[in-house]
Amino acid sequence: MSELRLCSLKKIIFPRLELMGAVIGARVTKYVLQTLNCIISRTFHRTDSTTMLHWIKGDFYKWKPFVCNQVTEIQDKIEHLSKNYCPGEENPADLLTMAKSLLD
Repeated sequence: MSELRLCSLKKIIFPRLELMGAVIGARVTKYVLQTLNCIISRTFHRTDSTTMLHWIKGDFYKWKPFVCNQVTEIQDKIEHLSKNYCPGEENPADLLTMAKSLLD
């Protein structure tokens, strides 16, 4: 018999996808800091999602289990978390994906 594969009927909203991206960023940050084996007192993370920023800076126990677990992992991975809002047009990480020349 063949296996039956079903996709999830529950759609993932965009802020949750951004939260999952933040979890990956936290994991990468922790890995890099451990690999470099040096003392870095503070890391900076930027986001253009005010919803995700509110989740991370708020009390995690208020949210549903998925958000609560993701926020807990982010806060556990990064000790001195500096998560700030940066509008999408000004985000330096997005410069390479925008159709602009380097002189703009």
